[in-house]
Amino acid sequence: MRVGVLKSVNALPVTLGLECGAVPFPGELLCGEPSWLNQQARAGRLDLTAVSAAEVAAAPGAYRILPGFCVGSRGPVQSVRLFSRIPLEELPGHPVAITSASATSRILVQVLLPGIRPIPLLGEPSLDDRVPAVLLIGDRALGEVTGARHVADLGEFWVRTTGLPMVFALWVTTRAELASEGQDLLERSRAWGQAHPSRVLQEASRRTGLSCRRLEDYFSGLHHRLDADSLAGLREFYRRAGLLGLLPTGGEDLLGEVAA
Repeated sequence: MRVGVLKSVNALPVTLGLECGAVPFPGELLCGEPSWLNQQARAGRLDLTAVSAAEVAAAPGAYRILPGFCVGSRGPVQSVRLFSRIPLEELPGHPVAITSASATSRILVQVLLPGIRPIPLLGEPSLDDRVPAVLLIGDRALGEVTGARHVADLGEFWVRTTGLPMVFALWVTTRAELASEGQDLLERSRAWGQAHPSRVLQEASRRTGLSCRRLEDYFSGLHHRLDADSLAGLREFYRRAGLLGLLPTGGEDLLGEVAA
């Protein structure tokens, strides 16, 4: 079994058990940014993986969603942030540089701020009159950007706008016959992470250079269980993105069979 895991630490409470070998399985782990995992999964090179929530709607029928697992937030997510020199309400019409690692977040910022002009982020983020804002995700977004006077946490922005949680990533399988085995692996790895929170924090600190206290605060704002409220938030995201032509319409219908 080829299993894809996120390079950033936001899913580490679920995946560290697999990554450190505490939850053994027959196969190999491949690590990458969300956009890379999306590409590999769509090409059939991954059997079980986290993918961007937007990817599931963009490729209907390609994946089977594993119930009960996600990377989401019910408030500030901290690792999906928009840094701007100008007030957010003035951004429509202006270019916004967006990291290539993003998929869901690239669409989310356009849902929340219709009219912005997304452009690829090339190199290190910098803000000037030509590009007044940049969207960063993952570990990179936990830092700061020089010159940013306004910082918007897109998880918080979404919840404030809709009253619903935001789901950034889902766990899927590209082979339906592996759904039960994949579900079991993730359940056991998540249980291991819950039983060893200090190990999760220490490993996250080693990877990011951030303090365990800072990471404990970060993880407290994330949730990894795809429950009924999260499914409702995901349906609303798919609906709004579909209306704007950012995702195929009817994406919310893909969630009809997913158990909370």
